[in-house]
Amino acid sequence: MDESKEVENLERELEKDEQRIKLDEKRVRNAFFIIAVCAIIIVTNLAVIYSFILKPQAIISEKTSNPSPSPINSPTNSPTPFVEESSNISNYETSKNNIKDYFISFGSGTNSSSDWADVEGLQVSFDLGNYVNIKEVRFEVSTQIPTGNQIIWIRLYNKTDNHPVWNSEVSANGASSYVVSDALIYDNGKKTYQVQMKTQLNFPANITQSRIHVTLN
Repeated sequence: MDESKEVENLERELEKDEQRIKLDEKRVRNAFFIIAVCAIIIVTNLAVIYSFILKPQAIISEKTSNPSPSPINSPTNSPTPFVEESSNISNYETSKNNIKDYFISFGSGTNSSSDWADVEGLQVSFDLGNYVNIKEVRFEVSTQIPTGNQIIWIRLYNKTDNHPVWNSEVSANGASSYVVSDALIYDNGKKTYQVQMKTQLNFPANITQSRIHVTLN
C-alpha cells in the first residue's frame, strides 16, 4: 500500500511539473510574441520617421548646399545713342547768351587808416573789354564796423593808370552794411584794380566782401 501511494504521489508531482512546464512554455511563447510585435512596431516607426522626416530634410539640405546654377545672361550690344556735336554747341551758345550777370571778386580785408590806403590782398587784374555788350559795371561792398560809431569810405583805384575809378567811391556806417556804387566809368584794356579804404576815427573796419558786378544787355 505504501508503495502504491508513493507512486501516485510521484505521478501527481510529475503531472504538476508538466503543467508548470507547459505554463512556462506558454509564457515564454507569449513573451517572444510580444517582443516580436514590439520590434515590428519599432522598425515600422523608424521607417516612417526616416521616410517622412529625415529623408526630406536631407534632400532640402543637399539642395541648399548645392544650389543649381543660375543661367548667365549674355550681354547684348545695344546701340549707343549718338548726339550731334552741333546741337551741343547750339545749347552751349544759348546758355551762354542767357547769362547777363558776371562777378569779379576781390575778397575781404581790414584797414584803420584815416587817409586812403590800399587794403592788403584786395587787388585783381582784368580787362572789362572781354565782356561783350556791357550794360553797366558797379562796385559792391559788404562791411563790418566793430565799434559801429564811425563812417568808412571805400573805392577802387586803377593802379595801371594811377587814378581812382570814377564813380566807385561808396560810404558805410553802422555795425554792418551792404553798399553799391553808381555805374562805373572805366578805362579800356587790361588794368590792375586795387580796393582802398579810409576811416573816420582810425578804428579798424572790415570788408567782408568786395566785387565788381558786370551786367550785360
